[in-house]
Amino acid sequence: MGAASAIREMMRDPEYRKRYEKFKSETGELDPKNPRLLDMDLLPDPDKVRVRVYESDSVHKSMSALRQGSIIIVADQDFHKVEASFKEAFFTHTSTSPNQQIIASLDVARRQMELEGYELVSRATQLAIEIRREIITTR
Repeated sequence: MGAASAIREMMRDPEYRKRYEKFKSETGELDPKNPRLLDMDLLPDPDKVRVRVYESDSVHKSMSALRQGSIIIVADQDFHKVEASFKEAFFTHTSTSPNQQIIASLDVARRQMELEGYELVSRATQLAIEIRREIITTR
């Protein structure tokens, strides 16, 4: 979701628009069959970019949620166009008997992330750095 936010911000940046205009003037119309494109850094048109990100998280693996507690986070500029089909697919794979305890535990996990999220992520990052350092020095 952070990347989606960064892309939306980049597309609104006047400096990016200048880079894109320069890129467009240098490359002209791009032919998708041109193998040269594989070796080029391509820039998307800021007027045509659509940021559409869907993320699923197994909350029970990282926070205080009951087993099977999971969520879907959506950051889709075009969600209004696909909302009905998204819901149909979601409900097809959802139980007809939702477990209230799991749903309540997701509420607890959301609150935990609000209160402790930054600290938890910082600690996990620190542990990863320490483990990496330990692996490197014990080779």
